[in-house]
Amino acid sequence: MVEFRILRVKCLSKLTQRSIKNFDFLKGLSDLVELDLSHNKIASVGINLNTRLGNIRKLNLAGNELESVEGILIPYISF
Repeated sequence: MVEFRILRVKCLSKLTQRSIKNFDFLKGLSDLVELDLSHNKIASVGINLNTRLGNIRKLNLAGNELESVEGILIPYISF
């Protein structure tokens, strides 16, 4: 079995227009600082996002199907 580990990734910016619906795939990316998930199919952002992405400083969610954005504590967020 091959195990892939993503360590110390700081920026994910090529995840636009991928039909992403949730944040489950971000598990283990605690060093992530910048994330661009614009133009996907995300409908809600739960309160556990800051727990998963404690170091995130810039988040782009423009062009998603957002209905709920609870408890986000991120300095630079785009909808």
